[in-house]
Amino acid sequence: MKFAVVFVVLALATAASAQGVSPEALQQAAENMKVCSQQTGISEDQLNKLKTGDFSGVDEKSMCFVQCFMEKSGILSNSGDFLVDKAFERAKTSGLNVEKLTAIFEKCKNEKGSGKCETPFKMFKCAFDNRAQLL
Repeated sequence: MKFAVVFVVLALATAASAQGVSPEALQQAAENMKVCSQQTGISEDQLNKLKTGDFSGVDEKSMCFVQCFMEKSGILSNSGDFLVDKAFERAKTSGLNVEKLTAIFEKCKNEKGSGKCETPFKMFKCAFDNRAQLL
């Protein structure tokens, strides 16, 4: 469930602990993962790679899975805008250090892609690459 917590908190990968996250939030995250997996057609292999931070062979389905999950989690608008307040609200309830999370957000907020799915994915990857700051 660490992967689900990651997306729920800011839809960006970190090595955050699931402590402090309600069972309901974990269940909702699992449901969002299931729905987005079905909608995007991401392979289980590619999903497992995302979970571990292996971004080799990332394809459109993988990027759209991240976009879908962020949207379903309420931290990405339908128009593709990252909803910062929602993300930080989730971070607080998950016990993450909001100050450190802000530093990661500042590093990653300008990541841009060429399509609806690529920008959220680039933010996700940037956050994953900087996750050690949260620990």
